Amino acid sequence: MNSIENIAQDNISKQQCLDDLKTEVIDRISTIVQMKMNYEELHRKHQKLADMYDPHRIRDCLKVAALQADEDAENIADQFLLGKIPVETFVTKFAEKRALGQARRAREERLAHQLAQLDRATT
Repeated sequence: MNSIENIAQDNISKQQCLDDLKTEVIDRISTIVQMKMNYEELHRKHQKLADMYDPHRIRDCLKVAALQADEDAENIADQFLLGKIPVETFVTKFAEKRALGQARRAREERLAHQLAQLDRATT
């Protein structure tokens, strides 16, 4: 009987330590959950930036931008042919848009070539 009372007293004396450890575990779990949420947010931002700066995406954007510049040049030519803009304005704007389109196309082709070389090197 005395042994059971000693065990009970020992259990009661260790209850505070057990409660403190339980609180510490709960705090650590809370910290881990917060860190996990922070990690997931940062990972999502990283993935968004990685997608935004993906070389294949940049190549596609350059291709679209080159086509847009060529389309703008054609619209300027059409406006000139319809007599809506003077010769000086036509020459300046048309040359500017064509040069922009050519520069973008050259960059897109150079990037496409580099990506093809990279793909060949990695496979």
